[in-house]
Amino acid sequence: MSNQQQEFWDRLEKVRTGLMGLHGRHLPMTHYPHQDENAVYFLTADGTDAHDSAVKNEQIHYLVSSDKEGLYADVTGKLSVEADQDKLEEVWNAMAAAWFEDGKTDPSVRLLKLQPQSAEVWIATDSSAAFLIEMAKAGMTGNTPDVGSHEVLTF
Repeated sequence: MSNQQQEFWDRLEKVRTGLMGLHGRHLPMTHYPHQDENAVYFLTADGTDAHDSAVKNEQIHYLVSSDKEGLYADVTGKLSVEADQDKLEEVWNAMAAAWFEDGKTDPSVRLLKLQPQSAEVWIATDSSAAFLIEMAKAGMTGNTPDVGSHEVLTF
């Protein structure tokens, strides 16, 4: 695994939400990344657009933007429905419980899995001081500031 991939997973773990792109729409979703499985999990209800796309194993885009974590990414991959009850138990939390009347036993709960294939990723410097120094240097020299990296990752 490259340093960029590791940095992507580390920062994604600290971000809670993104936008799932389905059929020209972008839906806010909470994600649960699992680097060891090269997977990002989501919880949704039966019959939602996200669930319908997962049933069809469609390719989707998942957009992440976090100034706090310095992560901006467009992740592309296949979305599927997972029937793994242990994984559902693992990702379930109070935020998820707020959406389902009967909690994790609600018959409409669906666990989705995004298997990333590629991602265009921008990773900003994680130091405010380094950012300010680079901006000041750029202002004095006319050069472009070095405030992070841009990569296309393949998983």
